[in-house]
Amino acid sequence: MAMAFNLKDAIVEAVTGLGGSGTALEVREYLRSKYGKEWKNIETIMDDLSVESKSSFFPPEDRVLRQAGSGRYSLKETAASELPEPEILAHEAHPTTSEITNNTLERTNSVYLAKLKQIIDQPALEFAEANSEQVPDTPGIYIIHDKSLKRIIYAEKSGNLRIALLQHKRGNNKGGKFREKLGQELGSKSELEISDYIMSNCSFQFLAVESFEERVRFEHFIAAVLAPVFNIEFQE
Repeated sequence: MAMAFNLKDAIVEAVTGLGGSGTALEVREYLRSKYGKEWKNIETIMDDLSVESKSSFFPPEDRVLRQAGSGRYSLKETAASELPEPEILAHEAHPTTSEITNNTLERTNSVYLAKLKQIIDQPALEFAEANSEQVPDTPGIYIIHDKSLKRIIYAEKSGNLRIALLQHKRGNNKGGKFREKLGQELGSKSELEISDYIMSNCSFQFLAVESFEERVRFEHFIAAVLAPVFNIEFQE
């Protein structure tokens, strides 16, 4: 597939590929994963491309994004038509909303259900016993169980499973949403208390997923199907 012609087109392509909305970080990772290219000033350009921008150098007709809150941007209705022609042709190969059939939905669900089954069929690793050799330093998705609540409480994508999971084990609650939320639930700001709770009650399962786009979609699928309590509350 040909590379988008400029940063504006690349951002539109990335947001489209992310399902119609995304943060600057997600857009940056999408473009790096797809093209191996690091664009500068993505945050500034995405703000300038939004219809809400007060200082944009883009004329109103070129502003293809809307601010969706919490640092996220979504596409305006006209954004898809502004993709470069090779991208339009690629998108025309996919069904539109009105053309999606039951077979398409079933096929998509079956793919992600199979991935989810791969995760939950694995033995859960206790945080208290897990070590770096048991977790690969590869991109992927993980879920966290709480045996005291007897449910899955968190799911997230990561560019490095080993770093993410071991940071949950001994990290700073300001450095991760999971520890931050757990600290709020425990009514504690003590790092030691948070770590003790994780070590005593929590376990995890994971699946390596190389594609950033697939990690984003799979994370949303898990949140929709399993409804981990911390993920749902983050989105309120």
